[in-house]
This record gives sequence, structure tokens and C-alpha cells, in this order.
Amino acid sequence: MLASTVPQLAAELHRQWPADRLERDMQTAANHGIRVIANTITHIAWRNGPIESVHAGRYVGYGLNERRVLPKAEKSIIRRAQDGLFSGLKAADYLRYDAAWPPSAERVLPFMHGLVGPMGWSSTESSRIVELPLRHGNPDQP
Repeated sequence: MLASTVPQLAAELHRQWPADRLERDMQTAANHGIRVIANTITHIAWRNGPIESVHAGRYVGYGLNERRVLPKAEKSIIRRAQDGLFSGLKAADYLRYDAAWPPSAERVLPFMHGLVGPMGWSSTESSRIVELPLRHGNPDQP
């Protein structure tokens, strides 16, 4: 679905976005295009799905070091992530046609649309390390 909407989104952004935002986002797309695409694929495949409830801490009563997803729910989560990854990679594949890789800012711009890509994600920062507190008691126990 995303792959088929990329050209339409690009045209829409040029018509609707204020000139200052378009200029700023074109600069980000030119300087960090691959990262913008990676952020969007991550957003579609992982964050914008059933795992978001777990990530947001909506499973009250479970510690961060305890299982909060039932085994049968894992399949649904993985299936959704696979579908999102496929959609994002298909859209990125679309960018290769008739264009050099890495894609131009013009072709990356749709990945910055709020209905597609994440809002406010960094294009320059490294991912944060996640450290879970150790359980009290046996240090060999996970």
C-alpha cells in the first residue's frame, strides 16, 4: 500500500506544506534520507502496531523484566511486524526505479508525512541503550 502512495504523497506535500517546513524537510531528506526511510519502516513495522500497547506500558502489574505478552499474542505481533516491514521495503524498492540510490530528497519526502512516518524521531541520534534492572536475589537468574 505505501509503495503505491509514495508519488501521490510527494505531490500532496508540495501543494499543502508551508514553504518553510517544505524547505526544512527537503534538507533533512537530502542529508539523512536513508535514516528517514529506516525510521519510517521501523515506525510502520514495529511501533505503529500491537506492540505499541506493550511499549507504552499498558500492561499494568508486570515489571519491565517480566513477560508481558502471551505466547499466542506473539504470532499476531510478529505477523503485523512482517507486514509492516514488507510494506516499508516495497516502498523503498519503489524509490530505486528510474532513480539513483540513495534516493533524492524529493523521493524521500513522502516518508516524512505524518500519516506514514514518525513525527519527531531523530535523523541523527544513535539509538539509546535499554538496560533493565537486575532482579534482587540470585545474580545468575535473568
